[in-house]
Amino acid sequence: MSETILYLAPDGNNANDGVAAPMATIEGAVARLREMRNRGTLRLPARILLRGGVYHVAKTIELDTDFPLTIAGLEGENAVIDGGYELSNWHEVMINGKKAWQAAAAFPVQELYYKGKMLKHAAFPKEGMYRVRNTTSPWGGGLFSGGDHFTTQEGSYNPKWHNPTGIVVFMTHKWIEEHLPVKSFDAETGELYSTHRSTFIMTSNDTEYRFENVREALLEPGEFYYDSTDGTVTVILDNRLEADGEHPVATHVGNLLRLNNVRYLNIRNLSFKHGGGYRPTCTRRYDIPGKNFINFAMQETWLDEHSEHPFAAAPQAAVQVPGTIFLYKSTDCEITGCTISETSWYGIETSAGCSNILIDHNKLFELGAGGVRIGGAAVNDPAELRTSRVTVTNNHIHDGGLVFASGVGVLITHAFGNLVEHNHIHDLFYSGVSAGWNWGFGETVAKENRIGWNLIHDLGKGILSDMGGVYLLGIQPGTRVYSNYIANVKRRYYGGWGIYTDEGSSHVVVENNICTDCSSEAYHQHFGRENTLRYNIFAFGNDAVLAIARGQEFAGVFPGLNFSNALSSYNNVFVTNGRPFIRSGNEKHLQRPTFLAENSIFFNTEGEFPSIAVSGEWKCDLDEWQKRGFDRGAIIADPGFNDLSKRDFSFGKDSLLGRLGFPMLDMKEVGIQ
Repeated sequence: MSETILYLAPDGNNANDGVAAPMATIEGAVARLREMRNRGTLRLPARILLRGGVYHVAKTIELDTDFPLTIAGLEGENAVIDGGYELSNWHEVMINGKKAWQAAAAFPVQELYYKGKMLKHAAFPKEGMYRVRNTTSPWGGGLFSGGDHFTTQEGSYNPKWHNPTGIVVFMTHKWIEEHLPVKSFDAETGELYSTHRSTFIMTSNDTEYRFENVREALLEPGEFYYDSTDGTVTVILDNRLEADGEHPVATHVGNLLRLNNVRYLNIRNLSFKHGGGYRPTCTRRYDIPGKNFINFAMQETWLDEHSEHPFAAAPQAAVQVPGTIFLYKSTDCEITGCTISETSWYGIETSAGCSNILIDHNKLFELGAGGVRIGGAAVNDPAELRTSRVTVTNNHIHDGGLVFASGVGVLITHAFGNLVEHNHIHDLFYSGVSAGWNWGFGETVAKENRIGWNLIHDLGKGILSDMGGVYLLGIQPGTRVYSNYIANVKRRYYGGWGIYTDEGSSHVVVENNICTDCSSEAYHQHFGRENTLRYNIFAFGNDAVLAIARGQEFAGVFPGLNFSNALSSYNNVFVTNGRPFIRSGNEKHLQRPTFLAENSIFFNTEGEFPSIAVSGEWKCDLDEWQKRGFDRGAIIADPGFNDLSKRDFSFGKDSLLGRLGFPMLDMKEVGIQ
């Protein structure tokens, strides 16, 4: 018996039969299939095939199907699910002495796209950022003591700017960004007050900001300004807006597609554009109208009683931001061959209660946050809401963090048994792949996550701090990081690392990776337990090649009584251009049981051979290093790479590594296959 197929077209009609004449909407076609099932005429598996063209949606497509169904674009045609609102009736105006275009908007415009690119908010300064002078907080001290006001850099704010309450302070510090709407300004003290509270304390050491959506800053092509006093949008473009040409598009719908209690659904060969229609608030529940989904990545301890000052950002990874495609309590589904672009949120999210999900060969770019989110219930939450066994393979994720700079390429929070392989991730402002969501040694859901064969490069870009090409957090037995190529992770103030085992990372194996050209170290461990490095190539860290931040200060809170080393390094290659090989903030951290190193290969490409290990003024050469019980089989020699100047880490059989039988990472196998 043949399957049931219904066809859709942008000019279709849901009254049509879907065979001889196409229907119009996915929801209409699903309703027709349900009717057929009730009548006993539905032949499974079923398919809904979309002909090429743009399918405009004014609200989220929400599905709750439980029978085998494929929703796909016809091969060779481009079917686009578009949640944008194209502004029309543009007219030419003069603003700030510049020719511009202006149109009325039916709703507040926070993000605007034109010809596939996000336009910039008119902002000051035009280059760089201003710096906070000082701040006081009524909510105590410490990192999480953000406030609702700060003292501006002298002369940075002009109280005569048009519509001050329409201006937003975009702020960066530590590893996050914040969006603080302006409430008022005290001209005598220079203090600016916001309707929101910053998540982190604002200090002159590392807190920088700019003013966005300033009418007086609308000066350059590619910028826009939204005026909440009259509901108009004004843009400066390189070209003239013709009546029948392409016009700027505002994001209007949040989730474009939401799967709620869905089984056996395949989404294939579709394009999704212009999702994420607003900036979500930071609460324990997703900011999705009409839904009560818990966002388990937003920990309850992060939220306090000061509800009159909502938080301006999540403390990490922009986890207040949902996915444009959003799955809840859904299993045995696939999203393959799709394109998600020009969205203000994450691309795809498998949230609470999801399992056996395949996300493969998708293109995710021009993203407000990151690419893919995976996460569900934590240890003390209902077990039926845990998330596991999500496969993320062969996806191209790039040009993200355009609104929420702390968005991650692939983010795994409370989830286990996931596979992240053969992805190409680049041009983000924060981490490439992140796994784990527990700071310290407490029990966690995250375990047995596998991260391998990914090509990860050009992250950070000097905007945020404290990130890794691969970032790990908390106890994760069975988690492996293997055969990845990671390059060019650039910090703002500190922490541009290739692979980063952060607070409490434990029982992780890191093997056969290449990490190179990072602005801190190729590998960094904050603190953890029984992590193993083997057969990696760590090269060209700006500060050192490998670093350990802490030693046994946390030994008393290790679960269990017996452990060997916090970090063990076996048969790794360390390449430097004059920088130290190993660094720590305390000499005691470079001894057992914190650290063990065996059979390292050290190579310096230039100048006098550097110290093996350093900590402040203390330096250690190879003789002393070996007297301490480290690297008794160490080799100081050229490993024999084919061309380090071009970062070609391959080697021949006759090279040192070839003779030693060192496993070579085949770059043809890394990235999308």
